[in-house]
Amino acid sequence: MLEKEIERKCIRLAKVSHNVANVKLEGTVGWPDRLFLYAGRVMFIEFKAPGKLPRPAQVNIHKQLRAIGFTVHIVDSVAEFEILIGNWLEEVKCLSLL
Repeated sequence: MLEKEIERKCIRLAKVSHNVANVKLEGTVGWPDRLFLYAGRVMFIEFKAPGKLPRPAQVNIHKQLRAIGFTVHIVDSVAEFEILIGNWLEEVKCLSLL
């Protein structure tokens, strides 16, 4: 499956099944593809075709984002995204109970 197809299906899943907002980050070299937002929390996702790796500029930006406390994931399948977003939403819900 192409990266674009994976991204499109994941966006639909996030919106329809989980009511998670997202923003496409365009024109920002090295930055993850999308920003997902839910209940005051943020998660960055870099979509890749299966088996593809981030470019060096992407690895650098991801490292910087993680260093300042953001969550950044690389996703190359819809199934992986389903698990990831489910776990993230569970974590967000637990944090909101504190």
